[in-house]
Amino acid sequence: MDEIQREQCKASCDFGTHVFCHACALCQEAREVRRRLPHPGLAAQPVLVMIPPDGQAMGRGA
Repeated sequence: MDEIQREQCKASCDFGTHVFCHACALCQEAREVRRRLPHPGLAAQPVLVMIPPDGQAMGRGA
């Protein structure tokens, strides 16, 4: 089986899974998303919290 036929068969199986077994399709999609996206914990950056300075006010006389 060449690569094009394999991809067509894979697409047909994915469609059949979506039509006949919705719960299985959701699990399959979740696995695919987890596989394709980087894990959020691996690229975690420290959180920078900015605190506004004290005594700021909006007015015309400044």
